[in-house]
Amino acid sequence: MIWPLLSLFKSEKIRREIVPLDQTLSVGLVNEPGIFTDLLREMLDHQGISYEEINGQLPPASSKYPVVLIANYSSESYELARKSCLLEENVVIATRILNLELVLKCLSGTEDTKKDRFDLLVNQEESKLRDGIKDSLERLNFPLVLKWFWPGKSEICCVFTHDVDWFSYSPFHKVVLHGRPRIFSILKMLFESSVLRKDYGWNIPEIIEIQKKYGTKSSFYFQTHYEKGSSLLTKSVKMLRSENFEIGLHASHSSHETIDALKNELNLFERNGCGFPAGIRFHILKFNVPKTWALESEAGMEYDATFCYNRFFGFRAETCLPFHPIAEARMSITELPTSFMDWTALYRKKRGEDAQNILEEIKTKVKKYNGVLAVNFHNTYINKETFPDIYNLHEELAKEARSNGWWTATSRECVEWWSHRAGVELKPRMSDSKTVTVIPTDVTSIVYPDEKKFVIDHY
Repeated sequence: MIWPLLSLFKSEKIRREIVPLDQTLSVGLVNEPGIFTDLLREMLDHQGISYEEINGQLPPASSKYPVVLIANYSSESYELARKSCLLEENVVIATRILNLELVLKCLSGTEDTKKDRFDLLVNQEESKLRDGIKDSLERLNFPLVLKWFWPGKSEICCVFTHDVDWFSYSPFHKVVLHGRPRIFSILKMLFESSVLRKDYGWNIPEIIEIQKKYGTKSSFYFQTHYEKGSSLLTKSVKMLRSENFEIGLHASHSSHETIDALKNELNLFERNGCGFPAGIRFHILKFNVPKTWALESEAGMEYDATFCYNRFFGFRAETCLPFHPIAEARMSITELPTSFMDWTALYRKKRGEDAQNILEEIKTKVKKYNGVLAVNFHNTYINKETFPDIYNLHEELAKEARSNGWWTATSRECVEWWSHRAGVELKPRMSDSKTVTVIPTDVTSIVYPDEKKFVIDHY
């Protein structure tokens, strides 16, 4: 029992001797040249940690930081960090507590082992960073003030997306038959398709109906050309816009490889009446790392939703949070990490309960890190008769999102919020031993890990 008491006494002594009454709680980040400093900016933004950059000049004695972070050790950067910090013990050298090489591989897309990915290695490293900063603050009896992840303090963000590959689909496609429909269903579909000329592929009105029922809305990605049912493109876009759904580009051909091809598709997309899209997902998830991100940025795209595997589940970049890809530097475009696709379940023959179990595992991981659950359900598979298990999986997820109070957003809304959140300044300060003051904002601020010990007030 004696050691915790001595530690507490030491912390209080430090506070009385070196901590001014009105103390900043922002982390100081030494602005070193190099990719690892960009990584730290990305990781701090992800975790909602307020930080201020130190650009070679010492802050006034009254404005020293409780924690100062540097990417790599050098005598020059360490000395700057030490003199900028209230306590030398609270100079955190990131490469000594984090695997930044691994984070770089994941966020640059160069870690490319093709497999199901549920480990979320980047999120794990970010948790180490957050907890390392928290432990340093606790030496001074200071709290760690964070920006919450989603509006309304929602546990997670849920984003429904739909790739529109076709407007028509045969009820006797081999994938339908693999689902082992009952003989009555087969006879019914035979009659409807041959006599009534029913098409089982469009399904967009059905998706709208489900989403409206549960108060959600989706992002639809359309191609620029359809061999069959092309007349439905205009009708679909008009219908979706009237319900405030998002229209994105489902690009194909070589547009992931050349800027001319991408701009050509964007021009065709606009001429088709779809407008200029904020976001894009390439057909068959074609992607060239990091070239495709650079092309999208050059073309004026806000986000990409392609960077996942079509034959594997989970998080290709090992994070469940939207992120800026890292190439030679932090890129402007945002990647929306898609983690579940219905086609993957069909290809892997994961039907019914098997598909549900995979989605449950993904949801568990997303909840752990308060991330985004971005799912891809093709319009062709949201059909009660041809793919009842996929239809039910989609509807049950929408129902669960509403009942759990998750923030459901289109891809663009999710990405815009994420960008807005990163730009919000809390400028947290310790005004007395129990009160934290922050700038009033629409981003919820919390004290981590224990909100009961401190009161948050506004300037």
